[in-house]
Amino acid sequence: MICEFVFVVMVQGEPHYVGTFDSCKHGELYQTLYLDNQLEARCLPKDYVVLPPNFQHSCIDIHNFKGIEYGKGKQ
Repeated sequence: MICEFVFVVMVQGEPHYVGTFDSCKHGELYQTLYLDNQLEARCLPKDYVVLPPNFQHSCIDIHNFKGIEYGKGKQ
């Protein structure tokens, strides 16, 4: 699986990394299943997001996901 899309939610005006998915639809499905749907969300290609150097993406495979891993990206 190739994870190319970064999914973040806005909490009190601050972006919080949720995970990296193979499509934005899978990020939206993850939000529907595991997060508050009322949160504002953004899904962007990895190349369009400025992240800290050496950021390690948490690639989430929605088809084999077993539980919530909110914010497991490492800086």
